[in-house]
Amino acid sequence: PGDLGLVAAESARLAGGNTKAEFQEIKKGDVLKSCLSHEKAKNLLGWQPKTSFEEGLNNTYCFFLQKKAE
Repeated sequence: PGDLGLVAAESARLAGGNTKAEFQEIKKGDVLKSCLSHEKAKNLLGWQPKTSFEEGLNNTYCFFLQKKAE
């Protein structure tokens, strides 16, 4: 996804919270535009992601929960 609000909302859902992202004024050094897409790799190399966004975020969340418990 290209929406930071979606990433924040899904992260909060995984953590069992109902927090909302708070966006602040742009600061020097902030990334103003991102054009990330796997389409070029798909078209040129035939590559496709094996993990969905939701599954990858869940795996990442579980990884950090495990590390915190160690």
